[in-house]
Amino acid sequence: MDLKVLNNAYKVYTKEILKSKAKYLSQQEIENYLIAAIKKHPVATYITTFDHYAHTKSLGGIIPPDIKAATNVLCCFGMAIPSAIFVGVKPMSIAVVEKEDRFICSFEEAPAPSAQKAMEEWIENLDD
Repeated sequence: MDLKVLNNAYKVYTKEILKSKAKYLSQQEIENYLIAAIKKHPVATYITTFDHYAHTKSLGGIIPPDIKAATNVLCCFGMAIPSAIFVGVKPMSIAVVEKEDRFICSFEEAPAPSAQKAMEEWIENLDD
């Protein structure tokens, strides 16, 4: 898993999984795996899956031609609200992007170490 810093501010963890090495063969299978992992977690709550690709396409937005699908699986690990500001960094989103030969999964660094660890494990389990 790689850490990238976007716009000098956002820490985003990302992993590219070649389809030839992926445990799951489709975008939907990866989403289903993530939803099941979230639902099995003792604290996390699955919220929804947002089809970012369909939304952007419906607006006539710009999508690079090599992106075939792009979704966000939303969940929350919120066991506490330590301050009003923390509400602004929740819920969490795990992005799943499909390209011709690979899937790219990414998420912004979580404020809670336990949430960060869970999401890293889920993504690391997507390939052999």
